[in-house]
Amino acid sequence: PELLLFASVIARDDYKRALAYVKRALAADPQFAMAAGSAGQFHAYLGDFEAANLALKRCVEASPLAYGCLMNQSWIDEQHGRCRAIEAAARLLIASQPDSHVGYQILAESLAGLGQPVEAIGEAYAQLRSVMPKDTRALAKTEHDLALALVAGRFDRALVHLDALATTLEKSKMRDDHARVAKLRVRIMLETGDTKEAAKVADAFLRRVHAWEVDPNLEDFAISKAATPHMLRALRLAGVIDTHTMSTRIDDWIAAWTRRGVPTNMRGFLWLHGHATATSDRADAEWALAQRAAFQPIPPFRPQTLAEVAIGRTYLLADKPSEAVTWLKRATRSCKRLIDPIGHTQAFSLLGQALEQTHATPAACAAYATVIERWGEAKPRSESASRAHQRKIALRCPPAQ
Repeated sequence: PELLLFASVIARDDYKRALAYVKRALAADPQFAMAAGSAGQFHAYLGDFEAANLALKRCVEASPLAYGCLMNQSWIDEQHGRCRAIEAAARLLIASQPDSHVGYQILAESLAGLGQPVEAIGEAYAQLRSVMPKDTRALAKTEHDLALALVAGRFDRALVHLDALATTLEKSKMRDDHARVAKLRVRIMLETGDTKEAAKVADAFLRRVHAWEVDPNLEDFAISKAATPHMLRALRLAGVIDTHTMSTRIDDWIAAWTRRGVPTNMRGFLWLHGHATATSDRADAEWALAQRAAFQPIPPFRPQTLAEVAIGRTYLLADKPSEAVTWLKRATRSCKRLIDPIGHTQAFSLLGQALEQTHATPAACAAYATVIERWGEAKPRSESASRAHQRKIALRCPPAQ
């Protein structure tokens, strides 16, 4: 246990050194599931997914109910588009532990990734709620209904569920609770073309943000929850602020995380969820890419977030379509549709644009077809679907089969 404790402390700044301690712990006890799980996690953040998979397999063999290892494996599989593997793991977990919510959550995510009907995803969510404490089910249903509405492109229903969530969380003192609501509201409004209202929501949030308590955690999950870069992007798109103002405020946002002591290994996530997320035009994108060197490398493991979309959009705006295609294909191939319903479908729209610029017309047509299939009947109208429809006509894409 002491070796594992040392490893967890050292991992804040150096995963390679941390792994050395974990290996010593495993040498002393080959069945030490927690150490194998830590090895899997550290390998993943270093980008060695083969070693990560082996370590996590070792963890589960030593302790079949090691939820941390199962979740990390599902996150790796989600990033690499192995949705069938996630589904199989979820069903095994449900069969062995039917009273645990973990299996049902993984099942819902895998079904969304596989493109199953919203009704199937909703049923998995219903099963999840059935094993939750009764006093948590109402809030969970609101969150689940919100996610399902976004998957289906029913933005009108999503806003109703979001209003209900906002009412539940309005007295919270925690910044992340308010960030969650504001970020989703802004993203929905931008997707439905209500840029002015999105800017109003963004401005209102930024004026109040410093009154709320921050999450004490300093890892990638905490950074990904931040709303400020999304708010600044909304203000940029509405023409309220310029690139210089936006960049200055992102620098301030980065400085705040730095003062709080964000670990060295997490700095790459500041670029992902800060600079790349805030970009709205070529000037922004060129600024963001110019800053990237100070935050190298881009983290190879990005669990529970679809940051690939922001990276791809940044390259596309900077007139680097080949690089954009690489990142956007990763986003569209992932199983993260339920984790980020808006981003996952927008990724296909952006991918179509990038593929057009690389003269891959048939592939662009296929990407646009996916957007139209998902959000062609969206209410209110989807900007991504409208653009996809226009480009399909311009490219003379064949009709959907």
